[in-house]
Amino acid sequence: MACSLFHKLDGSLPDDRTLNYPFHYVPDALTMAAVGELQSHLPASPAEGKMWGVLVVDNHGQLGFLNAFSGQIDDNTLRSIGEEWRGCPPVYDYLQPDGYFKTHEAVISDINKRISELSDSAEYHCKVAEYEYLRREADDEISHRREVMNEAKVRRDARRREGGLSADEAKAMERESQFLKAEVHRAKVLYRDRLAAMTKDVENYSREIAALKRRRSLLSDHLQAWLFGKFILLNGRGERKAMPDIFRDYGTVCPSGAGECCEPKLLQYAYLHGMRPLRMASFWWGPAPGGELRRNGHFYPACGGRCKPILSWMLQGVDVAGNPLTTRTVHKLRIIYDDSYLTVVDKPAGLLSVPGKDDVESVVSILAERWDGTEPLVVHRLDMATSGLLVVAKDKTTQRLLRREFEERRIDKEYEAIVDGDVAGEKGTVDLPIGPDLLDRPRQKVDFANGKEAHTEYEVIATDGRSTRLRLKPLTGRTHQLRVHCASPDGLNAPIRGDSLYGHYDGGRLCLQARRLSFVHPANGRKMTFTLPPDF
Repeated sequence: MACSLFHKLDGSLPDDRTLNYPFHYVPDALTMAAVGELQSHLPASPAEGKMWGVLVVDNHGQLGFLNAFSGQIDDNTLRSIGEEWRGCPPVYDYLQPDGYFKTHEAVISDINKRISELSDSAEYHCKVAEYEYLRREADDEISHRREVMNEAKVRRDARRREGGLSADEAKAMERESQFLKAEVHRAKVLYRDRLAAMTKDVENYSREIAALKRRRSLLSDHLQAWLFGKFILLNGRGERKAMPDIFRDYGTVCPSGAGECCEPKLLQYAYLHGMRPLRMASFWWGPAPGGELRRNGHFYPACGGRCKPILSWMLQGVDVAGNPLTTRTVHKLRIIYDDSYLTVVDKPAGLLSVPGKDDVESVVSILAERWDGTEPLVVHRLDMATSGLLVVAKDKTTQRLLRREFEERRIDKEYEAIVDGDVAGEKGTVDLPIGPDLLDRPRQKVDFANGKEAHTEYEVIATDGRSTRLRLKPLTGRTHQLRVHCASPDGLNAPIRGDSLYGHYDGGRLCLQARRLSFVHPANGRKMTFTLPPDF
């Protein structure tokens, strides 16, 4: 079995045995050779898109690679791939038809079916509709009787103010008041009893549905905990650890699908067969799922939500390159404008706006050193990979007033970008809602169900048919808004050049710059406008 899954590569083992950092990398020649071989054996137009991975290894002195796919693949696609190219097996195979998982999953499926039957029952919906009709009728009738009672009270009060009431008239008015109050009370009692009887019928359904949902939740939690406990993962030192313990040590819990990505499958198989990891990469093959920005054949880093905790364990004992994004680098931060209230800087690409988890410099840390005692207060941010104009406040009042300008969209921001692709037309607007990819932060996606509205105006500056230079104006301020709107097939369908998350990353910079920034100075009310053309 080991031989059938190990694919030889021409050439000798590389002198550099350091594994690339899997969360930010550019595939080297060895990796590209492995990927090219694998892709030649994959269906050209699969019905389902999938992430595939390769792991170049030293197999007891032989150079070669392993491959794997993330999650599951539909049977038709799987049958179209030669058996030797279907890749490494799952860390734990829980899909045996008569196994514990499938048996208990069938019980949960039966519960789901029963919940659907009850929820979709015509009788249930009829009873709910009857109840709602009677409740509205009760509200209307009680409101009407209360209105009659109040109008009568107004008339009685007016008559009393006129004076000259006889004893009989006073008694008649008292009887009227008592009668109308009793009418309101009788209506309340009548409808209360009728609604109570109908409530019992509706609640019988609701109680059964709620009980089934509680049972489903308990069984699902138990089954998922059982499943996660079966994922016993190796690391480069030959140590084993259950996946729940790995996530617990990382300070979080196992998300759905953890352990099923291609990277854990590749490493687990390599360790089990005494192979040394040398290079790792993953690429998307096939159509992208709705809203996600994946392009056929493009490389993507390992996901953050599922893989980062797992790989932090599995790569222990392996010589891994450092994260190039957190490597200590001295950036030149040029001051564009400075006064007693604020500073406008030229933020270079690759510099954080604010301090992150790792001890790397940022605009804030650099300014804090220069200002010696004055705290830099962030007004807005630019992505680490984005360059351009950034304003920083020197006191809280200035920060608050500038932030209000941003929130009220009185700040005029303009960006310039180069995108890979030919953008049709001269100008237009992209309106696509954006939301986070919860299992692969910081990635965002187009999310029509739960995303927040996002609007971007664009104008073509120049194009050569292969790439386009654009002027971009975000009317909202969503995370990665310009990058998503450019890359999305529903947007411009042209990723920004150098975008490692949504486009093709070749090691160069992201060609996106905040080139124009205009705001009203909070202290003197003057309109301030700054322009900074990009150098790409």
